[in-house]
Amino acid sequence: MESLLILGVALVGAVGAVAFWIGDRRRRAAVGVTGPRPCPSIGEALGRVPPSGHVLAVFLSADPAGERLSEALAGDAALVRLLGRPGLEHAILRADRDGAEVVARLLEKYAGEAAAAGATTALLLDAEAGLRAVLPADPAALARELGARIAPGGDALVAKE
Repeated sequence: MESLLILGVALVGAVGAVAFWIGDRRRRAAVGVTGPRPCPSIGEALGRVPPSGHVLAVFLSADPAGERLSEALAGDAALVRLLGRPGLEHAILRADRDGAEVVARLLEKYAGEAAAAGATTALLLDAEAGLRAVLPADPAALARELGARIAPGGDALVAKE
């Protein structure tokens, strides 16, 4: 009797999880978001990535360049495909949502003097939070650079420094 109750609870939990997953995919598709869900923070992305993996940290300013890159990260086929590669996690920080001061401080923490504060910027970090590259903010150029740096079948960084 007890085992049937446990089995029933597990079955209800599994059905609920699948229903949530399907509903979430439909909600995201309805607003045009097709890619993998970004991590809520750079720290969490670093925690999820394997030791040989990488994190794409995107800092979006509240300007047209930030809006273009935001839309591309949500629906551009080339970028979405790259964001789904094994060993790559991504986090998006938005100046209008997270606060311009917070975003500027985090950009300074991870990029140092390598990136301009207040501008839309994409950083490629290694699993130890070390800066590997400052990538272009233009969606097409970002896809080209990211594709050249991250190996298609795994999490190894292509030797392009």
